Amino acid sequence: EAGTTVVPATEEALIALYPEHFEKYRESNFSIENLQGTPLPTFALPTATGERYTHHKGDHFAAPTVVALIDPSTSFTPRIVSDIRSAVESSAVPADVLWAVAGSNADAAEGAVPDLRPGEHLLLNSRSLARDCGAASLPVILVADTAGKVQKVILGYNPDLTSLVIQSIALLQ
Repeated sequence: EAGTTVVPATEEALIALYPEHFEKYRESNFSIENLQGTPLPTFALPTATGERYTHHKGDHFAAPTVVALIDPSTSFTPRIVSDIRSAVESSAVPADVLWAVAGSNADAAEGAVPDLRPGEHLLLNSRSLARDCGAASLPVILVADTAGKVQKVILGYNPDLTSLVIQSIALLQ
């Protein structure tokens, strides 16, 4: 009959009709690599100063934004902080940084990311954000454009992190 929608009888039939949707968005196989090109998910995290930083999926950022999902207890966290700060300072395009730190210890977070600079925010309890992004382990560096879409995903520590972040920010122009 015209206008009647046929509903697939099995999950397999549904997946066959919409393979891209299931591949990209199904939570059982969602991974951080699939985040590229999609809006940063909604999150509301406490800051080290006791305030709350909230971002809704689809919200815009004032500038390109580097989201560094980090664990303050790892030995390479100081290098990540230094490399990202060097990248932002060297970038021709101004960028902000969200330091999304695993754990709730503000002193440990402030020790890992000392002396916040303009455009930086220190967020605590970021494990939920890491999970919602599909990150299986930390660190993960995300570079989002002003529309709030993730344009680059960098997994783990990379000795070329400064260059990767500078290039990622420059491509957002």
